[in-house]
Parts: sequence; structure tokens; C-alpha cells
Amino acid sequence: MGSQVDRLPTLVLRADWICASPERLFGPGGVEIEGRRVRAVWPAGSALEAACRRAERVLDLGPALLSHAPVNAHAHLELSGMAGRSLPGPAFADWVRGVLAFRAERGAAGLAEDWARGLSLAAAGAACAVGDIDATGAAWRAELPPGPCPGVLVHLELLDARDPRRLAGELERLEHLPEAPGRLAGLSPHAPHTVSQALLSAAGAAQGRRARRVQIHWAETREELDWWQGRGGPLAEWLGQSPALRPGRAPASFLDHLERAGLLGPATALVHGNLPQPGEPERLAQAGVRLIHCPGSHAFFERPGFPLERYLAAGVELALGTDSLASNRSLDMLREVELFARAHPSAPPALAWSLATRGGAGVLGPDLATGELVPGALAHLLAVELEARSAPEALARLILGPRGRRRLWIGGLERPMEP
Repeated sequence: MGSQVDRLPTLVLRADWICASPERLFGPGGVEIEGRRVRAVWPAGSALEAACRRAERVLDLGPALLSHAPVNAHAHLELSGMAGRSLPGPAFADWVRGVLAFRAERGAAGLAEDWARGLSLAAAGAACAVGDIDATGAAWRAELPPGPCPGVLVHLELLDARDPRRLAGELERLEHLPEAPGRLAGLSPHAPHTVSQALLSAAGAAQGRRARRVQIHWAETREELDWWQGRGGPLAEWLGQSPALRPGRAPASFLDHLERAGLLGPATALVHGNLPQPGEPERLAQAGVRLIHCPGSHAFFERPGFPLERYLAAGVELALGTDSLASNRSLDMLREVELFARAHPSAPPALAWSLATRGGAGVLGPDLATGELVPGALAHLLAVELEARSAPEALARLILGPRGRRRLWIGGLERPMEP
């Protein structure tokens, strides 16, 4: 796509409202784009008029808010074929069995098709970039859908279920990370309770050698805490005895295991974090670990309220994701933002939009997104038609609706919004 981008005409997008960042709202104004990147962001005035005169193309979006597009920080695109196949509710162990059965039934070719379809759905859901978890290799086998696509950071899922017989195979996968156009490689040791200390340590060493970004499911369910703390439950059938019960070993937390493996640092993002223990949010903030919350998946499993205030008080950097269509109705980031805002009505709209843009960009890194409209940022923009009388009202309408037509630019190229 390089030669096509090099020949892109200089472009100015004008709109009634501009959100350069959640803290910098104004209107009317415009964004000047040169090639793949933002050249400047202008309020209405002589500088914007001069930019329009020198641009090869000017597009007036009218009554719309123009912003950096959201980032879907966590998804399982290969499970997109499970849409509508799982029943909502709290039976997590049954849900896991359903996912495993679906993967076996769908097969390699089917999962690759589902991955590509999921990426199209993520783009239709306004995402300019996606943090994907890949357990089967589908992300690397799939063909990218046509048109400008969201950039994807594909995290290789590692899972040995603490079974020594599975360790060697997972270590082999770790040493041979795939490559494919439009995809960057990261790592995802599945969760502290499903990955042995040896595999966690190997992932930590690999992360250190190549500066790989890492995502790990953590503190998601009561079942994993019950197993860890020796109260049995459905996970005991799969994982055996908890290490916390073994004689001669001091009790350790899940975060202790991650720290011992060298995985408790700024390159790591933890996912879900629904049940942090006392002091753990503060520990994440001190280590620079980010946390990804998935409001749609949270609602699907009917989980208790997400402890947002604890994370904010501790200073943890947060982001939003959709999880998968096995546990969500859609991959639409505007729906995720609205679900978040309605679940936390005291949170200001600027916070919700910051988690979806700047927070997600912090998880995936500057090669995929910046999260703000600043000079030099990748030209990932979202325009949403809406009615408002002020910039704050426009942002509130973006979060809670009503919203009209949406348009998405990825790297300066407009992508049709139909999946």
C-alpha cells in the first residue's frame, strides 16, 4: 500500500466540532492531512482557510464531531464465527467448553475466514487498530479484507494448563513467531492460572529480547480465585492442585508470578481485572502495567460492577476493548464506550473517550496509533454526525448518542463502514 499512500492528495477535513484530544475540544475547525499523517489541527480562522487553499482536496463534514478514531485494545477475532452461539450468563466454565468445541468444529480454514470477517467488523465498529489474541494461527493464515484495514497487534496465545507434557510444544511456538503483512507480533501468556511458571518465564525472556508487547488475562472470574486459594471449583478439574497449597512454598499472588517472570512492567497490559485484591491496583500503577476493560463482555457474563474508582485512584492507565463475539453482541467501539459510560454515570465523557483512544493507543504502541490528533500522528480519524450546541455537548452525544452516520479514515484513507 506504500505507493498508493505516497500519492495521496493533501486533504483537509472540516467539521462543526473537533476533538483533538479529550481535553482539547472546539468547533468549528479542521484537520490537515498529508500522506498518512496529521499535519495540523486548526480552529476556524485564517490558518484553516490557508490550509484549505493549499490542500488538493477539502471535505466539509458539516454537523459532525471529528476525532481520533478509537482503538479496540483487546479482541479475539478468530472467534467471530461464534456470534449468537453463546448464551449470556455467569456460567464461565461452560462457556470455555463451548469455545473449545467451536474451535475444533470450525477448523483452521474456517477460523481464518472468521478472523478476516472479525477485522472487517472491527473496522465497521470504528476501530483504527486492534489488539488481537490468536490461539490457533488464524490471524497469520487469514487474508486481509480489501480496503484500508485497522492495524493489528497479534498476540500469540501461550497456554500449557500447567501440564509439563504441553510445555515443550508451547516453547517451540514461542521461538517461531509468524509474520504477515498488516500484522505485528506480540505475546499473550493466557493467564497466570493457566500458564506454568516455566512458560511465563520464557515469555518474559522473549519479551525482553524483542521488546514485544504482552497481554494477559487476569483476575477475570471468581472461579480462578477460588481455585488459587484452595476452594476447589470447576478449574480444579483442569488445573489440578493450586500451587498455593503445596507444602514448603510461601503463598504467592498471581501478580507475584508475573513479576517473577519479568512480565510486570510497562510493556504488559492485563485484561479484565474484575476482582483485584487489596493493594493490587497500586502495584499495577507502580509497575506501569495497563489494564484493559471490556464492558460488553462484562455485561454478557453478568459480572458485578467493574472497580473503576479503585483503578483511577491508584493511577492505573486504562483502555477499552470488545473481547470476542463469543461473549459480546458486537465489535463496535462506540457501543463499548456507551456501555462503559452508562455503567459509570459519574465518569465524565472525556474519560470514556480517553480510554477508547489514548488508552488503547498506549496499549498497542505508537506504530499503530497515537490516540490524539497532533502533528505527526497517524491519520486515523472518525467523524460522527450529531447535533450539539457546544463542544462538551458534542462529546457527550458521541458517547451516549443519539449518533448519526459515521466515517472512518485509516492512515489517511477512508474505509467504507459496511462490514
